[in-house]
Amino acid sequence: MGKITQVWIAVMAVLALGSCGSGKKAAYSDAELEAFKTFLENKEFVFKARWANPLASQGLNAIANAGLLAPGSTAGRIDLFNSNNTLEINGDTITANLPYYGERRFAGGYNTNNTGIKFNDTPEDYTIAYDEKRNAYTMAFVINNGTENYNVTGTFFPNLSANVFINSTQRQGIGFTGKLETIAER
Repeated sequence: MGKITQVWIAVMAVLALGSCGSGKKAAYSDAELEAFKTFLENKEFVFKARWANPLASQGLNAIANAGLLAPGSTAGRIDLFNSNNTLEINGDTITANLPYYGERRFAGGYNTNNTGIKFNDTPEDYTIAYDEKRNAYTMAFVINNGTENYNVTGTFFPNLSANVFINSTQRQGIGFTGKLETIAER
């Protein structure tokens, strides 16, 4: 190999290795973090799901392979379009109207009109705390809709993006990715 080739390979290796480092966490001013903290502590906001992230299973893969999912969707990431898929926190009451994609662990009732994740109640063990390492707030609570118990966790970022994961006593867990809004914006 020629000297120029060796130098070129060394430069490319340094550039490739230099770009492999993890990115810096987003920097927010103290005023932005305080405003976001106030936004969350007021307990008057809505999480609007844009993507559903079910745990991919053999059944979901079969549906995806049959072409039954919307364009741009995969078995592990389903586009929810502009439909009204929300988790609303309004004071001490939390209301959810989210779709469900995945497999049930236990048989459901006879009401086939209510197949999504729906609840409207006061949660148990509601916590929200700042996670300095992730530069975000984490929320957790347990809630019951009369037939199912849900363990809900969420990660909320100051840029108003959010991730919510719901674990159920009767179904596989499912995650959602979306944005936070005030109830007035909804």
